[in-house]
Amino acid sequence: MGKIFDWALKIFIIISPTIYIAGVSQRVVQMLFFIFWTALLLGISLMVKPIRRVKNIWVGLFLIWNIILVCLHNPQEIPLPFFNIFFGITLYYLIANYTNDIIGVCKWFIYVMLINLPLVIMQLLKYDPLFTPDSQATFIQTIYGFFAFSNHLGLYMAVIAPIVLFFNWLWLPIILFITFAPKCLTADIVFILSIFTMATLRFKYKKIILTGIVVALALLLFLPNLSGWLLLKNHQQMSMEALKIKSEGRLKIWDRTLRIALVNPYYGHGLDTFNRQSPFFTKDISQKIWDTPQNDYLHLSYEQGIIATIILAGGFITNLLCRFWRERKDVFLQALFFSICCILISMFSQYFLYIPRLITAVVVILALFEARVYDLKKELIC
Repeated sequence: MGKIFDWALKIFIIISPTIYIAGVSQRVVQMLFFIFWTALLLGISLMVKPIRRVKNIWVGLFLIWNIILVCLHNPQEIPLPFFNIFFGITLYYLIANYTNDIIGVCKWFIYVMLINLPLVIMQLLKYDPLFTPDSQATFIQTIYGFFAFSNHLGLYMAVIAPIVLFFNWLWLPIILFITFAPKCLTADIVFILSIFTMATLRFKYKKIILTGIVVALALLLFLPNLSGWLLLKNHQQMSMEALKIKSEGRLKIWDRTLRIALVNPYYGHGLDTFNRQSPFFTKDISQKIWDTPQNDYLHLSYEQGIIATIILAGGFITNLLCRFWRERKDVFLQALFFSICCILISMFSQYFLYIPRLITAVVVILALFEARVYDLKKELIC
């Protein structure tokens, strides 16, 4: 039965970011699948003995705090994000305690990459067999694989890149291509930082590292232009002026969000309130409707208060760093850690915690990190 749990988790890793049903909201489909498969894993876990006894006080405190927030803000109606949090924490503990072959499970992130590769190539050549021209996917950009939105594809690939390269650095050209093709600047930056930090730790030849940095910087500068030329045929790349406007809009929304968050600094405004209130205090910033501040830390502070931010950033992340430092020589743990670093950095300018296909990767990687640390500690004691 232990192998059944591992196989169910592998299937979950493959399907959760790629599931698609025509004519139905992608976020709804992914959220329902996330809840259904978590319940399935829970059912399987009831038939087997746990391999570990992983406990994390900060995860427990985060759940307790959100229960308190629901009682304070929405005692008559439980908001949907609470169920996301509840099932996310449930999945976290299930994976951490019941996964048998941690490395074998992580190998399936390679298959997610390979499944997206042919579709990315077809989209690069302006042929898309999956999404229609009037679909929601084409609203932002053209390269999105199975992810419907280009930023989601780039961020997901940047996050799993350290894990993929742990198995074989020959995967670098493919993961680099898929990460850079969507032209997501945040994904490009965290990819470069994580990959070359890993290379510095793993390889001894400085010339190889320096050459790799030059190649990566060149790709960072030229691949968006190349893909833009191939796709648009009229060189309509994002100009510096457009980038400036986008950055100014984001800085303004961050400032506005922080100011309003400080109105209720301790317990926030309540779960699922930002997207309902933001049209009233962001309409003068730009024509865009801001349903998220594009910063998970600010979003967390706005809806759940500074206490939730302290639990997550001050408690959970600090605890994670301390445990990694004690077992830092383990190469596989390094790969998981750099993936987590990609997540934490991306959260400053994206909305990882509010996208089902991305939160799946977050929960799985964090839980497998927890399990790996537990196993290493157990081996040391033995």
